[in-house]
Amino acid sequence: MKSSREGFSLVEVLIAVTLIALVLGSVVASNVRLAEMNSRAEVQTAQASAAEGIAQLYVGDVPADGEVRSGRVSTALPLRAMPEEDKAIWNVLEYRLQRSGNTLTIEISRSDVSPDPNPLRIEVGL
Repeated sequence: MKSSREGFSLVEVLIAVTLIALVLGSVVASNVRLAEMNSRAEVQTAQASAAEGIAQLYVGDVPADGEVRSGRVSTALPLRAMPEEDKAIWNVLEYRLQRSGNTLTIEISRSDVSPDPNPLRIEVGL
């Protein structure tokens, strides 16, 4: 006897839907991770540029031994010519400049994350 049936059984449909959901879920998760990595790279680039700008700002006015200077990067450096997207990143950056002996430490951190788990720290010998 030959059975003729049309369509798919409920089990076949459920298996197909599950497989599609697994594939789509992994694609979405991968895209989310990639977006997070890109965002972190943008912040790190801004931190490096901010550290360079702060260093240039204080090149002729190095703090005394033990002195700490700090503030918002957006207040210390002009942001007028920047695109709005970049300004949004720079507006949450803070700097901390400290001299200890013959070492000058520049730290750039995010003010919207407390404490910032990944601040940029640069130590320069004087």
